[in-house]
Amino acid sequence: MKNLFTKTLYDRRWFILGWALGIVFFSWLIVIFYPSASGDKLAGLIDSIPSSMAGFVGNLSSFNDPMKYTAIQVFAVNLPLILMVFIVILAVGLTVGEESRGTLRTLLVTPLSRRRVLAEKWAGLAVMTFLAVLATGLGILLGFWQINEQLSWTTLSQLLVMLFLESLALASLIFGIGLATGRSGLTVIIGTLVVVESYIVTTFAVGVEWLKNWEWVSLFKYFDPSWVVAHGIRLTDAVVYLAIILVSLLVSWLIFRHRDIS
Repeated sequence: MKNLFTKTLYDRRWFILGWALGIVFFSWLIVIFYPSASGDKLAGLIDSIPSSMAGFVGNLSSFNDPMKYTAIQVFAVNLPLILMVFIVILAVGLTVGEESRGTLRTLLVTPLSRRRVLAEKWAGLAVMTFLAVLATGLGILLGFWQINEQLSWTTLSQLLVMLFLESLALASLIFGIGLATGRSGLTVIIGTLVVVESYIVTTFAVGVEWLKNWEWVSLFKYFDPSWVVAHGIRLTDAVVYLAIILVSLLVSWLIFRHRDIS
């Protein structure tokens, strides 16, 4: 309780613990399914899936390599939507959620400046996002240990770094909208639309040609796990996420420092 940053973490300790345990279990469950999906077990399924639905299952030809399987099934297909829901709930709760309860207004009558409130709340958001990403890595490690497969630490580290940047970009965007507008409904709607639009566009762009022209508006476009496994982190993708983070914080600060808090 010494400062707003640690208080933010303390107030949401059980929320983070519950989500982290769920993410660990979910990641572990996907990985331990690999022995049942590898080899020729899904050969018939690969040929039967239409191209328009390929985005929902990923590239099944990668099921013969545990690292490629994990990259696609965890980071590209199954986990992103769950993690994004967690981020929307968290970012909304830290901003418009506290304003609607009156706690943000109470906080601002203390000696804390608005700049410090924004900075320490965002720092808490970043740490909690990092813990969720760390939980993903822990689940993968437990899964690889159980199925007795070799894990590439370098590849896993790069995948987790990009997942963190992707998640923090969304978190910062929603956080910025919440502090800048103070409108709960608007913040939730925009955050949900960004998540759903990104998931739908990236998923269907695999088989729907005209959607590829709009894929640049999807947050998921800039994190391609298959590329990371084959070539490592693409600097331009990381820069896009960093730009979203910085612009979101800058715009929210310019508005939040003068806005009336309800």
